[in-house]
Amino acid sequence: MFITRLDELLAKRLGNAASQKQKAELCGIQYEFFRQIMNQTRNPPSDDKIMDAAKNLQLSERDAAELLILAAKDRAKGAEAKGILERVLDPEFFNATDKQDVMWIKEEHIIPIYTSIKAGDGEMHGEICGEIQIDSEHKTQRVFAIRVSGDSMANDLFSGEIALFVPVGKESANDNDIYAVEVEGWASWVIKYIKYDPSGMVQLISANSAFPVKEIDPKVSRVTLRGKLVESRRFRK
Repeated sequence: MFITRLDELLAKRLGNAASQKQKAELCGIQYEFFRQIMNQTRNPPSDDKIMDAAKNLQLSERDAAELLILAAKDRAKGAEAKGILERVLDPEFFNATDKQDVMWIKEEHIIPIYTSIKAGDGEMHGEICGEIQIDSEHKTQRVFAIRVSGDSMANDLFSGEIALFVPVGKESANDNDIYAVEVEGWASWVIKYIKYDPSGMVQLISANSAFPVKEIDPKVSRVTLRGKLVESRRFRK
């Protein structure tokens, strides 16, 4: 399990008495995001964030690779997917098998990357900056991709990262999830945490505390959840 191994590596550097805040700071991960990962209420971070943490911890390539593999296994949904990862990520499997024989495992599909999605009718219209590959599961989920711009969601999402969202219906927002949100009267969708205040106001919350919470009165401007973040990747041209 990813968090178990990460905790072991952190203990080697900081000792068993270290607080989660100290561990988060050493990894270079925002404390609240780190706490949710360690409490298993969120999936492991992206591969790039894991590699950043590995550099901060001065891990060997072997330990860094182990964390990447464990994170991939933890993110996998269902026993069949986990079984495939167990086999494919095993070095002995690759050494003994022609890679051409296992290419079917990594079936990929292409979707556009939006720099912004225009608000108005809920459809996918906007500026496109490129394409990204997704797997069969994400294709089935009809995920869409947005390139993150600005620092409002750092340290959870950084400018330049590609955020993959699965469309959502009418369900209420979870405080721990990041959403692509459409606000009536705004030019384009935004990426935020969402909280419904007891007063009836809808709060759009940035991960970066330097950005103030925006409160929207749903009687004046309707707030619609369009997608929930399922994965983020570094953008590479």
